[in-house]
Amino acid sequence: MGSLGIEMPSAFGVPPVEYVSMAAERGIGLVLEFASPHPINNLQAALAALRHIARPNAQLVIDAMHFFRSGATVADLAALAPGVVGHVQLCDVPLARAVDATRGLLRRSEV
Repeated sequence: MGSLGIEMPSAFGVPPVEYVSMAAERGIGLVLEFASPHPINNLQAALAALRHIARPNAQLVIDAMHFFRSGATVADLAALAPGVVGHVQLCDVPLARAVDATRGLLRRSEV
């Protein structure tokens, strides 16, 4: 995915885009999940990766925690083209990262 400007490590010597082709040959869909600590860290980067992969069996995972913590909104979700989302993961974590909350507590205790 060099044309995306994202350094993507290969697993076992196989470039990531090849996994999508290998999955398609076996009738399997592949879903891409974005998360802030990863090279593909937001919705825009994930959509760019899907355009780059350009395979019908590649879709997005929308993980509620990563989605909203990356700054995406319900309007962004509603604007996605049909068929882009292949899996949704719901969770019950707070919107703020635990590290952010902990830093806030530490700042208050230092005063």
